[in-house]
Amino acid sequence: MMGVRHREQGFTLLELVFVIAVAGALLGMALSRGAAGLDRIAVVAARDVAAAALARTRALAVAQGGSALVIRRSPAGFWLEDRRGVQIGGTDLERSYGVVLDDPDTEAEIRVRYDALGIGRVASRTLRFRRGAAVATLVISSYGRVVRR
Repeated sequence: MMGVRHREQGFTLLELVFVIAVAGALLGMALSRGAAGLDRIAVVAARDVAAAALARTRALAVAQGGSALVIRRSPAGFWLEDRRGVQIGGTDLERSYGVVLDDPDTEAEIRVRYDALGIGRVASRTLRFRRGAAVATLVISSYGRVVRR
C-alpha cells in the first residue's frame, strides 16, 4: 500500500524528561526519610549501649566492691573503671554511631560511681544523644538508676 506510513513506537524527549524528574523527586524524598530513620536508630542504639554500660558498672560494683562509669562529652564516649581505677573496655560513640553528647551544661567528664551495694553516687544527670535531627535521652538519677527517653 502506497502512501501509508507507520508511526514509530516510543516516547518523546519531553515525556522521558518528565518521568526522570518525577522519579528523582520521589527518590530524594525516600533518601531523606531513610537518613532520618538511620539517625534515629543510631541515637537509640548509643543510648541503649550507655544504659547497658551503667548496668554492667553496677553489677561490677556489687561483685568487686565498687566501680565507676566515666562518660566523656567530647569526643563522646565512655569507659568502665574497677574499684582501683583500672580502665575496663570503652566505647567511642562518635566513631561507632556518629553520635554526639549534646548538652552544653554537662561537664567534659562525668563519673558515675557505684558502691559495693550497687548504689550510685552522682548528681542527677540527663544525657542527650544527638545525630542530625534525632535525639534520645538517658536520665541518670542521683542513686544511679537509669530512665530512657
